[in-house]
Amino acid sequence: MSAVWKHFKVSEKDAKTAVCKHCSAELSRGGASAKTYSTSSLIYHLKSRHPEHHAEYEKDAAAAAATAAAKRKVPPPSLTHTPSVADFLEKAKKFTSDSAKAKGITKKIMEFIALDDQPFSVVEDVGFRRLIDHIEPVTPCQVDDIAALSFTTDIWSSDVSPTSMLSLTVQWIDTDFKLKKIVLHSQEFRGSHTAVAISEAFANMFDTWRIDRSKVHAVVSDNARNMAKAMEDSNLKGIRCMAHTIQLAVNEGLLSQRSIADVIAIGRKIVGHFKHSPLAYARLQSIQEQFGMPQKRFQQDVSTRWNSTYYMLESLFAQKRVLATYIADHDLPATFTAYQWVLIENVLSLLAPFEQITKEISSSDASVADIIPLLAALKRLLNKEAETDHGVKTTKSALLEAVSTRFSQADSEPLYCIATVLDPRYKDHYLDEGKKLHTREMIQAELDLGKPLGDGDGQVMHSAGDENSAESKRARTADEPRTVSLSDMFDEILQENTPFGRQRTSSTAQQLDSYLSEVPIPRSNNPLEFWRTNQGRFPDLAQMARRYLSAPCTSTDSERLFSAASHIIDEKRNRLSCEKAEKLLFIKKNLPLFLKK
Repeated sequence: MSAVWKHFKVSEKDAKTAVCKHCSAELSRGGASAKTYSTSSLIYHLKSRHPEHHAEYEKDAAAAAATAAAKRKVPPPSLTHTPSVADFLEKAKKFTSDSAKAKGITKKIMEFIALDDQPFSVVEDVGFRRLIDHIEPVTPCQVDDIAALSFTTDIWSSDVSPTSMLSLTVQWIDTDFKLKKIVLHSQEFRGSHTAVAISEAFANMFDTWRIDRSKVHAVVSDNARNMAKAMEDSNLKGIRCMAHTIQLAVNEGLLSQRSIADVIAIGRKIVGHFKHSPLAYARLQSIQEQFGMPQKRFQQDVSTRWNSTYYMLESLFAQKRVLATYIADHDLPATFTAYQWVLIENVLSLLAPFEQITKEISSSDASVADIIPLLAALKRLLNKEAETDHGVKTTKSALLEAVSTRFSQADSEPLYCIATVLDPRYKDHYLDEGKKLHTREMIQAELDLGKPLGDGDGQVMHSAGDENSAESKRARTADEPRTVSLSDMFDEILQENTPFGRQRTSSTAQQLDSYLSEVPIPRSNNPLEFWRTNQGRFPDLAQMARRYLSAPCTSTDSERLFSAASHIIDEKRNRLSCEKAEKLLFIKKNLPLFLKK
């Protein structure tokens, strides 16, 4: 029995709950049955609330582990039992090409080809590669290869069963500057979703995977107060999901103008009519065929996804002529006036940069480094007058105010600032002069406090930061008028910023000065590829970039996980236990990491 039970007892009311003997607090034992119970939350409770008793527990646990190990003549259980995050992914790693074992395998393959008259191309055959993948052993895990871990989390409630789940996904940048992602948990989350309960669940999940708290860089979640408080209670660096914050800002802007709210309401009625009437859609498809247009259904919007409203209006506007023909012979519950059609066009133009940003930040490789530059470009664009402002000026002003308010602290957040500067696409061009200097000082301070880093042998990658500008200039030579876009704002900001005077002498300071003096690479380039090929020139900065660029700017990974959960726990399997659902999700999301294409 674990030494922790010296400080706890099983609740008489519920065997799934333990009661602290020191403060009578009731804590979940973490599992759904005796086989899955865990003491992690109990240990965390002692550590955070009763440090003196926690020290006593650690002493007792160490003595018990040593005694048990001596009897079995093996290392203590803590060294051999629960896998860590690194252990999990390291199972996919193979021997290095220069290892004795790898050379031996290569030699035997050449003998196989020569003796059996096999073509050299046999090594590319799927069956052969799967055979080698199966028999080739793996290397021991190297936990220290992980510079920092960044997480996403969310809470999901099923529509078909009384089930709630708490997710935890993790990502990091490996030594080859590749972004790695795995799903750790999508566990059942019973009871009230309080900050205390969430905090204890985090502790349990981190302890289960033996995650070193010093390597936890950031945790991305939605804007809910209970999540924010849970991060604070857990001493974790919390990041608010940028996509969720944009959702709140756009909702505020769209609802500020009655005429736009009316247009959205009419659009929902029209889409609803065709959605619930197969006959109406059949008639619509006939008209689409007459116009030689592809047969498309209208997009139904969802209140929790602002861009779904954008896509709804876009799908309606694209079928403007088709709808006009339809209402000539058939009835609709509502129709748009000529003024409202113009309004829809201008709303789409106004919301287009928001839609572009939402797509960018929801991509698998987006990071917190994108936040400050995207907001800078967006606010600059909203401050400019455009021909399409007619009828939407109030909304445009409201959107600018909502974005400025919701992200008021973004350009002052050290994590965002440092990540932005360490992204070679942005560097310090999107910070004002005061923040540029302060961010450089923060980076330099971290470099000075860090341990010496290994030398790299990457080749120098020449910057091509003027490619975007050249393309922009060529585009502007066209005779026709051109709508100002979000990309134009990035060009403007880069052209306005010039290198700041630097007079540094230390090796790390020289790295930073040299890095910042170069032209940013194009936004379409991969920042991790830059660091992989340039780590030889900037070894200390490259390792620092592995840490700061590991954090995503949205909790999209957790949302995608629960999108898969809704397919697992559906109406046909609404009695499926959370324990089994989590196992299915774990396999579904992580198995592709080990499958070879």
